[in-house]
Amino acid sequence: MVRDGSKKAVFDITRPNQLLLVGENILKKLFILSLALILCTSTIVSCATLSKNKSSTITYTSTTSTSDWVSQKDPDPNQNVLYAVWGISSSDVFAVGAKGTIIHYDGNVWSIMPSDTNYDLSGVWGTSSSDVFAVGYQGTVLHYDGNTWSQVVSGISVDLGRVWGSSSSDIFTIGRGGAILHYDGNTWSSMNINVLENGFFDLWGTSSSDVFAGGMGGIILHYDGSTWGNMTSGTTNAIGGIWGNSSSDVFAIGDGGTILHYDGHKWSNMPSGTTNPIGGIWGSSSSDVFAIGAGGTILHYDGHKWSNVPSGTTNTLMSVWESSTFNVFVVGDGGIILHYSAQ
Repeated sequence: MVRDGSKKAVFDITRPNQLLLVGENILKKLFILSLALILCTSTIVSCATLSKNKSSTITYTSTTSTSDWVSQKDPDPNQNVLYAVWGISSSDVFAVGAKGTIIHYDGNVWSIMPSDTNYDLSGVWGTSSSDVFAVGYQGTVLHYDGNTWSQVVSGISVDLGRVWGSSSSDIFTIGRGGAILHYDGNTWSSMNINVLENGFFDLWGTSSSDVFAGGMGGIILHYDGSTWGNMTSGTTNAIGGIWGNSSSDVFAIGDGGTILHYDGHKWSNMPSGTTNPIGGIWGSSSSDVFAIGAGGTILHYDGHKWSNVPSGTTNTLMSVWESSTFNVFVVGDGGIILHYSAQ
């Protein structure tokens, strides 16, 4: 397992001169800045510019198969940072990013979609090709009906991070200042969490009564369908991503290479083999999980251990989504898009 020897990040949002800013004008977008803290600081790594070779292929042998990471062409000429990726299938994938960027992959090429906003978008999720939500800066919520993206009234002006739901009438989004919103199919409303928190970065669940959210200071909350409760995470490192295979098989990742696992009873630490911040996680099963982060970090979990995967880039990677076993999309800084498909 490869260790990069990077120094551990020290996060202090009151000292912005310590930070390496991700994207143009990111400093004034405080929540997007704090989200980027998980992944990109001057004590860790320089957010590299996108490689000029857009069609390069990186081959490696994993523990289960031989596969290729392919750098796909970003249709956006500005190469805005992409903060999140999610899809219905490997031929129906959405990615969102800075300045209202939304792009779509049809299985062959990525294309730009009009978004109806110039605000940064940091999360995307949906139930079908005609029911997709994107969230971002200043309480922005967009909905895609299969034809166009349109603005949705969120009733809040704080910056929103990620979005997840169990159905079209049960959707959650999180954000700065400890904000958690819920959508019942008609309106968005704020949820009372009774926790003082600077911000949440990600959330995931199995149902409307089993949702996890993570954020600054190692906080992890759980929603049981009626109330949000604080869980003992065992870390003070910021939690940048959460994903699970079931309610008793959940992973949380974050600052300093932190990886935690929840077995239905308690959270425990897992060796990651890196000190780089990692801020995105997704999988297809308990033995096929990918985590990504700063410096082009990609890790894979095979059910026994986490292993480093050569990505072929030093760009900061922001989000990962897997459509099926070993069919993975990764997005990040400089508009980078990586696709990994088993042979």
